[in-house]
Amino acid sequence: MLALGIGMGASGLILSLYYKTPILTAWSTPGAALLAVSLVGIPLNQAIGAFIFCGALLTITGLTGLFEKLCKLVPLSIANAMLAGVLFQFGLGVFKSLEQETLLVGIMGVIA
Repeated sequence: MLALGIGMGASGLILSLYYKTPILTAWSTPGAALLAVSLVGIPLNQAIGAFIFCGALLTITGLTGLFEKLCKLVPLSIANAMLAGVLFQFGLGVFKSLEQETLLVGIMGVIA
């Protein structure tokens, strides 16, 4: 997660300076949640490979316009249900963490 934060910050800064306009690069919350709950037990080299492969596929779909066409095929209710499924597992993890790290989770809850 630290690498994602640094990568987003650096890419946003570099692109903003280059194009002389504010540009924000971001990683989606559902994507981060999916990584957090689904990569447990996966070796780091395989996780990095999957991340790079996913990035390449996203770049291809973005450059070809295929992503827009694919998005129109998925009903909004299905897309929302998929998002809820990913975020639900992530949300449940808070309660597991609460048992072991009560103070930390409490502080995060107050700040949020």
